[in-house]
Amino acid sequence: MEQGAIPSSKNTHLYDIITSRENILLAYRTIKSNKGSKTAGTDGKTIKDIEKLSDNELVTEIQNKLKNYRPKKIRRKFIEKDNGKLRPLGIPCILDRIIQQSFKQVLELIAEAFLILSVLNLN
Repeated sequence: MEQGAIPSSKNTHLYDIITSRENILLAYRTIKSNKGSKTAGTDGKTIKDIEKLSDNELVTEIQNKLKNYRPKKIRRKFIEKDNGKLRPLGIPCILDRIIQQSFKQVLELIAEAFLILSVLNLN
């Protein structure tokens, strides 16, 4: 095991939190509220396609995808900046966005806790 790696029982617990029904549904609601959710990725799906799934179907699909997860290719789009130059934008598939959000909302809390401990010099 690498130095500083979390023991496997903690990894399993962290994975259980990330893949929990509550966390996945929170990620779905967060992505749904984003105006970019109406933009399709390379698979052509938007949040409207995901809305057709029941909560149970969505949670099950994401949990199954995470058993052997490989994100799909990202759609590249160029958007114009104020100065007239183009900026590349990568648009992931909608399910990949929900999966990424599921990880982000758990890992951000952990990182914030470590930052607070570090600032307070308590770690």
